Amino acid sequence: MIKQLMEARRFVAAGVMAAFMFVVLASVNAQISNGLVAHFPLDSDGDSTNGEFTASTVTGVEFGSDGATGNTGTSATFNGSTSIIQHDWIAGLNPEESFTLSVWAKSDGGAGAWHSPVTSRNDLNPDSKGYLIYDNEPFGVWTFWSGNGAMDGNWQLLVGPLVTLGEWGHLAITYDNKAEMKKLYVNGELAVEANDSVFPNDTTPLNIGTGGD
Repeated sequence: MIKQLMEARRFVAAGVMAAFMFVVLASVNAQISNGLVAHFPLDSDGDSTNGEFTASTVTGVEFGSDGATGNTGTSATFNGSTSIIQHDWIAGLNPEESFTLSVWAKSDGGAGAWHSPVTSRNDLNPDSKGYLIYDNEPFGVWTFWSGNGAMDGNWQLLVGPLVTLGEWGHLAITYDNKAEMKKLYVNGELAVEANDSVFPNDTTPLNIGTGGD
């Protein structure tokens, strides 16, 4: 089974983020709408549209910013330091099967960088689990991080293209648990792929607009 985990419509590192969608697919070729787990528009709050996922914490987030396109609604703005939308740990957002997560994101860089539009990770080096997308320092590139449990290597990185600061980009991360293959797509194009194991986060919250465990 493939879970198309999440789609988020936009994010600005130290700035804006919007719609998220989690999807479960019966097969790779199934329609996304048939397997939707959750869609987080981020137009006015941090909750999913199906009512199944309600944010436990919303702090310092400004809603109603311009979205990525005329079809994506508005977005949420994060200040890059204290802003956060957080969802308590739940199995539905941390699948053990294959998954895809997609997000519209816009980064404005800024002090410290390491901006993450979405993070669900449990960092217990060397036993690390979960997934996250970074506007990664020191290079300023989009990266897909995942934890591989207690296996050697701790965090596994897919290093994608340079971030274009101040412009919206569509990011998608996928994991095929049978093939143990993970991929990063940027603006609809496959940027990088690798054979890695992704162990699901089994403990810590999902964060939108910030990193952290």
